[in-house]
Amino acid sequence: HIVITGGSDLAKIEAVADEARSLGVEAVASVCDGTDETAMNALIEWAVAELGGVDIAVSCVGIRPHQQIAEITLQDWQKVMNTNLGSAFILTQAVLPHMRRRKYGRLLYMAGTDALFPLANRAHVVAAKHGCTAWRRPWRWNVGRTG
Repeated sequence: HIVITGGSDLAKIEAVADEARSLGVEAVASVCDGTDETAMNALIEWAVAELGGVDIAVSCVGIRPHQQIAEITLQDWQKVMNTNLGSAFILTQAVLPHMRRRKYGRLLYMAGTDALFPLANRAHVVAAKHGCTAWRRPWRWNVGRTG
């Protein structure tokens, strides 16, 4: 099974699920705001109860506003960090207890190319995506050997 989720456009999410189904995958479409801890916890609890668990979780939430560094406000910065990096934290915290209980799980963080090949006017996006890359590294040492 695969659960395909996204922000608020169920039609777009359903289109991706339909494509997965056309390839023979049992796919479920779901609306879930990756920055909403309550919603993410509910989605993971549902997946565990209805599908038997979460083997692989992929954090692929991101916004990429174009702003010159001098024009980025604290509010802009916080929105990018909360969306791009905070969502990775929320997903990890939601799935980790279930993966540890099963002594199996994989977490993938999609940082995109922004972390490797920064573009002009996206410094806050680059910082957040570097954060995603840095966030995944300690997990191998902290929980990798114990599930």
